[in-house]
Parts: sequence; C-alpha cells; structure tokens
Amino acid sequence: MDAAFSIYLLFLYQPISFPLPVNSAYTKYKIELKKAGDILTPVSNQTELLNAVESKETHIQAVSDFTVTRQIRVHTPLILTGRSEECTVTLYKDASFPSAMFHVSEGGSLTLQNIVLDGQKELHSVRDPLNRSLILVSGGTLILKHGAVLRNNHSYTEGGGVYFSGSCSLSSHFLMTEDSQICDCSSRLCGGAVMAAAKHPDDKFAVLGRALITRNTAAHGAGIYLRSFERKAGSFLSVSDTAAITDNIALGYGGGINFSGFREDTGVPSSLTLSGDVKISGNTSAYGGGIYFFGCSEEDQLDIEKDSVLSENSAEENGGGLCLVSKKGASVTLNECCISSNKANGMGGGISLTNFSSKRSVRLALMNSDIKKNQAASCGGGIAFSASSGEFTFHLTDSTISENISSSDGGGIAMSSSGRGNVNVSQTSFSRNTAEKSGGGLAFLSESSSGEKNLSLTSAEFIQNQAGSGGGIFLDSKEGPADANLYDCIIEDNTARFGCGGGILSHGSGSIVSLRGTTRLSQNLAKKAGVGISLEYGSSLILEGGQNLYDGFFLQDADTHLYLQNTLHPNACIRLETSKYISPNTKGDPIVICAPLFEYFGLQPSDAEKFRMPSRGFNGWEFRLNPDRTFVLLAPVRFRIRCENLLESQNTNPVFYTADSPDLILNPPEELPGLAFLGWYDDPFGGKQVTTIHHGSTEHYTLYARWKPAPAQLKPLPRKRFPLSLLNKRKH
Repeated sequence: MDAAFSIYLLFLYQPISFPLPVNSAYTKYKIELKKAGDILTPVSNQTELLNAVESKETHIQAVSDFTVTRQIRVHTPLILTGRSEECTVTLYKDASFPSAMFHVSEGGSLTLQNIVLDGQKELHSVRDPLNRSLILVSGGTLILKHGAVLRNNHSYTEGGGVYFSGSCSLSSHFLMTEDSQICDCSSRLCGGAVMAAAKHPDDKFAVLGRALITRNTAAHGAGIYLRSFERKAGSFLSVSDTAAITDNIALGYGGGINFSGFREDTGVPSSLTLSGDVKISGNTSAYGGGIYFFGCSEEDQLDIEKDSVLSENSAEENGGGLCLVSKKGASVTLNECCISSNKANGMGGGISLTNFSSKRSVRLALMNSDIKKNQAASCGGGIAFSASSGEFTFHLTDSTISENISSSDGGGIAMSSSGRGNVNVSQTSFSRNTAEKSGGGLAFLSESSSGEKNLSLTSAEFIQNQAGSGGGIFLDSKEGPADANLYDCIIEDNTARFGCGGGILSHGSGSIVSLRGTTRLSQNLAKKAGVGISLEYGSSLILEGGQNLYDGFFLQDADTHLYLQNTLHPNACIRLETSKYISPNTKGDPIVICAPLFEYFGLQPSDAEKFRMPSRGFNGWEFRLNPDRTFVLLAPVRFRIRCENLLESQNTNPVFYTADSPDLILNPPEELPGLAFLGWYDDPFGGKQVTTIHHGSTEHYTLYARWKPAPAQLKPLPRKRFPLSLLNKRKH
C-alpha cells in the first residue's frame, strides 16, 4: 500500500505531493524515523543506490563513502542523506567518469542532506570537453540542506557545481539552505558554482539560511550565473538570511553573481533580491566584483536590503561591489545595507550603474545605507552613475557616503547624464571622501542639452571632503542645463587642494546653484579661488535669505551671475574674492555684483551692506545700489571736492574723485578783476596749501580759495614814431 509524502519548498509556498512506493525487496534495510511515515533505505555502494533510485525509493541513506562511475537519473522525489549530522558521507566522481553524477529531470526532485559530492577535479583534465557538473537539472527541483556539500569539480561547459539547463515545459527550482555549501568548483564558461538557464515562467532559485558559495571560478558568474533564455520566463533569485557568497573569481562579468533577464527582446520582468545578513565578499571579476546585473526591462528589479553587505570585492574594470548595466532600463533599491571596502580599476568602486538606453529609464534608490571605504581608479569612488541619454531617477536618503576614494571625479558619488533626470538627496552625510580631480563629495556632470537635470539636496552634509577642485561639490554643465538646489545643507571643512571651489565649484553656462533655507558654508579651503563657492564659465548662483558665504565667493567673469531671491537676512555675510572680473580698474567703472530675481522687486540698501569686498586692491571702493535698485554694484567711492570762497569766480576742478584717479593737479579758479589767486588751502584761515590730490587718496576735501588784491599797474605812454620824411629833408 502506498504512503503519501510531501516536500515543502519555502520559496514556492505550495507542497509537491507524490506516491511513495513500498518495495518489499528493501524492507529489511528500512529504518523507521521519528516522523511517522518516513522510511530510510540504506545504501553502501553505487549499485545499491542505483537499485534504490530505480525502485523509486524516496528516502535513501548512504551509510559509507563510495565512488560513482555512472550517472544517477532522478525522475521522482528523492531525499538522499548521510549517516548523521555528525558523520557525513562522501560520494566521489570516478576518474573515468566525466559526466554529471546526478541528472534530475521530468519533474523529479533531489534533496541532499549530510552528503558530500566530490568531483575530484584533480583527476580530470581541464581540457577534457566531456567534463560536466556534479548535478544536472533539466526540469526538476534540487534542494541542498544541512551538511550538503558540492565541491572540487570542473565543468568544461556550464555549471561547475550545478547546471540548470532549463525546460520550457517543466519548471526548475533550486533551494540551498541551512549550512549547505558549494565550493572549489569551476566552469570554463558560466557559473562556477551554479549555472541556471531560466526557461519556464515558474523557475525560481533561492539561497538562504547559512548557505555558503565560496572559492569557485568561471569565465562569468563564478558564484551564480542566472539568465533567462525564453521571452516568457523571467529570472528570479533570492539570497537571504545569513547566506554568503565569498571569494569567487570570474574572468569576465560577476565574481559573486551574474544576473540577467531575457536579453534578446522585451521579456518578463526579472528580480534579484538580497535580504537579511547576506554577505557578498572577497569576489573578483572584470565587471561587477560582487554582483553583475544586466537590466533587460524597466521593470527588472534589484533589491539589496536588511543588513546585507557587499564588501572587499574587486573589479578590474567597473563596479567593485556592484555593476549594473542596462540597455532597456532597470530599477535598483538598496535599503539598510552596507557597500564597503570594494575596489575597481575603472569606475564605481562600490557601485557602477550605466544605462545605455535612450528610451528606457533607470532608477536607483539608496536608503538607510552606508557606502564607505570604496576605491575607484576612475570616477566614482563610492558610486558611479552614468545615465547616458535615457531618463533617470536617483533617490538617496538617510545614508552615509564616507571615506571613498576616486582617482578622477566624484570621491563619494560621480554622476553623468546626457538625458533628462532628477537626483534627490536628503538626510545624508558625505564625509572624508577624496577625488584626485573634481568633486570630493559629489560630482554631477551634464553632458548634453537634450534634457534638464535637477539636483536637490535637503539637509545634506558635506564635511571634510577633498578634491583637486570642488572639494565638497562639483557641478559641471558645459554641455547642458543643470540645476542644483541646496536646502538646509552644511558645506564645511572641505578642501580644493590645487584648484578652485573649496566648498562648491559650479562650472558651465547651464549651471545654476541655489542656496536656500539655513544652508551655510564655513571653514572650507581652496588653493586658488572660491574658498566657499567658485562660479566659472557662465554659471549662476541664487541666494535665498540667510546664507553665509564668509568663506569666499568667486565670480570668474561677467558671464557668471549672482541673484537674490529676496532680501538678505540681517546676519548674512557674503565675502567676494578677487578675479579678472572682480578687480579694480583704472577707469573706475562699477562692477555689477548681483541682481534680483523677477519676484524680488527692488533691492534694498541693506542687501548691499551684507557684501564684503576682497582684502586687497579695493581701498576706496564700496558696495552700493544703482539708482533704480536693480543691481548691487562694487564701485569706487566718489570722494567730494568742495570749493569755498570762490567769490564770484567759477571752479574749474572736478567735483568728485576716486581712489583710483590719477594724481589730480588742482586748477586755479577763473580770474577776478582786482584780485590775485594765491592757492587752495584746507582751512579758511591758515592751514596748508593743497596743490595736488594724489592717487590713492580716500577723503573728502573742502578747499578754500585764497586771494589778495592785485597791485596797481601804470600803463606806459605810447611812443610816437619820427616821420622819415623830415629826416630826408635835413639831408638835403
């Protein structure tokens, strides 16, 4: 009489039931378990195992080690266990047998517990094209439980440990749980530990518990390689609890995990989820040392959450911890995770995200997470986000970006885009990040004019970051518009080691930086100019009320602009620095410093009072409003020359002079009859005579004309001319 037996898969939520035949030939070997209805069939060699499987025994116990010389085909549910939790049993692949030890197909299932499968790859040539996985699954289920270990195997094709070849008619499932392991396996192609080809809509794969995948190698996906090969089938992989994928090496893409949906066309959305205390660590590849994720759809989803850690992974190119490449969009969410101590010889020491699609959007959300101590030889020490011409969205909140290093731009984060997009950063700290070039904390580059880019920073801190230029933030919009709005932010103690912009460097005609709320800049340093903020190549700055720019504000030329949105706070202080534009000129022409936005009608005299001029070269200059109050001007002070005691004469000297005026030699007034002008004096009685107001003088003058009576002059009588005619008469 048949008994019922059910296997429950945690990730499927539905029991799989099938009949358990009772074969009298094995009755003497059956052992009753504690669970009612569970019966063990002991085997001690390959022949007994084959007989038990062919007899459709459902629970087989290997009681001793032995060698496998032929493939064991599993078409029905089978649980294969060792002797006990303390004493596992090892099945060895024979040196003469290169194929898979087990083949699960036709909807069968294989559960291993306290069993070790050893491929003995030292006995098999890596050049043997017949070498295959330890387990082949083509439409069925594989469960690895406590004490199950797949190790030491080499496959000439896919899947060093396990190969899910997939089936369009039968679903494939993989559950690796408890303390099971796949280690020291290799594949010449894909999947050093596991290669899975998703072909059925219900294909699902999970690694959980304390499962460990370690020290495996492959061309791609040294730990796990999962990809959809049918349009109707998505890829679904969940890694959770305290599972770990460590120290795997791939030559190409994905040291720990290589994940992809259906690449050839738009297919079913795919999902990769890491949750719990998952550890992806010590893995190496060219792209995506920890994880390589290829986005095939806008709905493809990568979720890393709940204390998951990607650490100490490395990439020869991009994405030390995580490399995401999208040709048709994707969505990435990181929540309560840590990306730390990863390294890339290209861009994105922690994370590299690149979208090649011009029509599909890519979304990155990072929440309550730490991105720290990552390093990139190119841009983006912590994160490199290249959005290309497609639309993008980046949300970063309640996170820490710290101690990351870039040998190019963006020590903490480097972002570039030629399309339309929005970046929202809130409640996040950027600290102690370093960039060799620009943007110690954050570098944001707009690479075309095809769409607007908006960067919104709310309650963000940029503290103790360093870069060649733009110690805290670098904003570059030479090729297109980019707006950066800072609300209630702190930009403090950042350094531009050899360039401009200790706090912020804004670069390009499309760049507009707005400082709003309680945003403040203090204690920043710059080797050249713009200790607080440097505006270059036509960029603009908007101030709203109470910003403190005492560090120093640099306007490179007349194409850079400062605007006030409303009247400045009484405690506001804006210190200007010398530039080619902000420099005294011999003509004494006023320099336009700022203008109001259209909603702020009419500047106030108090606005001009909040500005501080450079420390050198502006002696005798002042800030003042122009007559119609549309500009704050930095202009020479017009010192008055007042002339008194002119009587009825006219003054011939200028009424005003400036500190930049050349030496002014005073002219006498117009002459008066009966009086002689003695000179100009600084006092009506006595005093000193003033003949010249020298260049650089900075005082108002009141000059008094001093006169004396002119001496009387006798007019000489006219001389009469002797007639020459009389002289001629005398001679005769």
